[in-house]
Amino acid sequence: MKIRITGFSKLCYVFCLVPIVLVQNALFAQNVNPPSDDVVKLDAYNVTTTLDHYTDTTAATAMKLPVAQLDLPFSVQGLNSAFLNDIRTSRLEDAFGYITGLNKQGDAANQFTLRGFTAAGSNLQSLQIDGLPGPTSRFASPPSINVERLEVIKGPTSVLYGQANPGGLLDVITKSPQLRNSTVISTSISTYDGQTSNFGTATSYSTSLDTTGPIDAEKHWLYRLVLSYEDQKSYRDYYFQKNKYIYPSLTYRWNSNTSLTIKGDYTREDRQANDGLAVPFLNASLLPAINVSYTAPDARDTDYGESLTALFHSHISDNLTINAMYRSTYHTDTRNAEEVAQQAITSNASNYLLSTIARRVRLQNNVKRYNFLDANITDTFGTNYFKNTAMAGVNGGKEWWDFNTIAQGGTTPVLTTVNLFTSVPNVGAIPTYPTVYTAAGLSAQRRRQTPFWNYGMYASDQIKVGDKFDLSLGIRHDKQDAYQKTTVVTGAITGIKQTVAATVPSTGIVYHLNQDVSTYISYCEGFKPQAPGNVDVTDSPNLPAETSTQTEAGLKADAFNHVVSSTLSVYDIKKKNVLTATGQTAPDGNPIANLSGLQESKGVEFTLAFQPKPYWQIEAGYTYIDAKVKASLTSTIVGALLDNTPHNSANIWTRYNIPDGALKGLGFGLGYIYAGNRQAIITNIPTTITINPTTSVVTATGRLLLPSYSKLDFGLYYKYKHFDYAINLSNILDRTFISGAIPGDATRLRPGDPRKVAFSLRYNL
Repeated sequence: MKIRITGFSKLCYVFCLVPIVLVQNALFAQNVNPPSDDVVKLDAYNVTTTLDHYTDTTAATAMKLPVAQLDLPFSVQGLNSAFLNDIRTSRLEDAFGYITGLNKQGDAANQFTLRGFTAAGSNLQSLQIDGLPGPTSRFASPPSINVERLEVIKGPTSVLYGQANPGGLLDVITKSPQLRNSTVISTSISTYDGQTSNFGTATSYSTSLDTTGPIDAEKHWLYRLVLSYEDQKSYRDYYFQKNKYIYPSLTYRWNSNTSLTIKGDYTREDRQANDGLAVPFLNASLLPAINVSYTAPDARDTDYGESLTALFHSHISDNLTINAMYRSTYHTDTRNAEEVAQQAITSNASNYLLSTIARRVRLQNNVKRYNFLDANITDTFGTNYFKNTAMAGVNGGKEWWDFNTIAQGGTTPVLTTVNLFTSVPNVGAIPTYPTVYTAAGLSAQRRRQTPFWNYGMYASDQIKVGDKFDLSLGIRHDKQDAYQKTTVVTGAITGIKQTVAATVPSTGIVYHLNQDVSTYISYCEGFKPQAPGNVDVTDSPNLPAETSTQTEAGLKADAFNHVVSSTLSVYDIKKKNVLTATGQTAPDGNPIANLSGLQESKGVEFTLAFQPKPYWQIEAGYTYIDAKVKASLTSTIVGALLDNTPHNSANIWTRYNIPDGALKGLGFGLGYIYAGNRQAIITNIPTTITINPTTSVVTATGRLLLPSYSKLDFGLYYKYKHFDYAINLSNILDRTFISGAIPGDATRLRPGDPRKVAFSLRYNL
């Protein structure tokens, strides 16, 4: 009798074998070095079962200075390196499911929703790196190898950061040089094992180095160097990524109170161009197999970027502090592909498996530049019964877009439609990159260059009134000047100038019920300039900015020496002056939009960090969000749910280390993510199918509903001497699901990863 070992059987075999090997190692270590009451000593290297806290008790992003979570009148969720290490993420998006209220839309860095509102637009409005804009990658989630922690501020953040989306802001805090010597070499191997990929058929590799410490004996000079290389394969046909990252940094410390840190960032990302899947009849239950690719192996995307960041900090006296930051980023991204055309689906009424999607040529080269400065001074003064921590600062810089559509659409070479349920054929020999397309017959060739000049001044005051009250006051004035110049293939040039200014306040009050529990209420406002290029019916580009308000109240706890940290909040966010496309254009070709929209999101949010034992901890969250269009001149969207936002979502992650005995040092992690039904197209019209009796062309209009999903993750950990082993399984049950969708488009659905197995090893020198 022959026994067939499937990919999943292999996985089970490996998974069962690993604990046996780890037990043998533990028993051997126990025989060589008998355990003490606290740790097992292994060649001068201690094995401890104590876990670092996942959540920091202070947050720096919300007020631009460290403030205890109990003193903040806002919701701030942080995920630090301890949590990121345990889930063994290579991309920050892998951790997004554990950020309460955040949902993915697509692959790009800012393609997510937070508290119901999209983060799309300029990266100034949703994503910061060390408190300033300028990611080096546009169409990929930031890698986690250089991330110290992630802080998420919920709600409008305009008072300290300027223009902002109303849902909140992600601030990525990168790694800095350290006073102690440390070198960690990491490597990982991963493969998929489920649905369309057998165990070992799509294997990825990555390796990295993270080294830091003092350069001189006096520890005035500190260095850090982080290197990483990734060769990633995918369950998607033809898809790959080959990425290189270099992060050098250098710190000079005059003394313990004054320092200057310079950080560099060199990013090179090459991958197959692939935008996701499409469904016929706006029916997500007809999702094709998740490996299907509508683009050929020679379709290419690149993201190249470099940045330089300077951070100066001086604690002049016990009360006076000066901070100054500067960041400069140069980024380019390209596409050279025969891509699918958006919303170009032809559904087949007789057999949905014969439905097709049209393709088009795109040769695109985009440049983004950021040069931004933020400087502030903080002074603490007053008595113990009325102590002020006042800050005043300036913030601003230039953002530059240069989007060059070299070729788009057209018939050269001749492009055919492709079947929705079958990958395009791999013709074998991949053309030399880049494939050369002629411009003849192409329908669109244009270049848009847009500089944005941003100027801002802000002030805030954190006031402690006795032992019970904390008051927060803030105000900011901001201005943006923009000029969009469009050059088309005929040589004609059009230009639009836009100027926006706003003054926004923020206020909050915290009442401490005792030293471990506080309650708060706050109010803040935000603004966001309209996307350049839109005009009103009078052909005027100076449309009023989007404005937003948030009222929030909540309860916070940080008790029993940080054993329990939690936040319960309720909020109401309103976004006004939302543009709605009319489908009409002005005489110069600019799209005309209605300025009539009002969107509202109401929600309840709960987060919990609980560490009942030093070797066991739990991170959990739940949110209910009701995000809708409240008013619009477009009647078909009034009352519709906002995209990619479920009413209910939840997450939990827990890790437990065996504290003693022969298996001391063996750890287990378990995670669960749930997201309810979501809407991908903002409309109040039910899905409607019509068939033209003459042409038999099928047209689907209305809602695209994304079904709910749940995902189960698991981790197995073991430390032995200098080595740190881990096996992580994501989507253990191999569920098929759609993690997000580009708004308003049934041709850009992002399938969730199938079951994935990753083995990682870290060596601490």
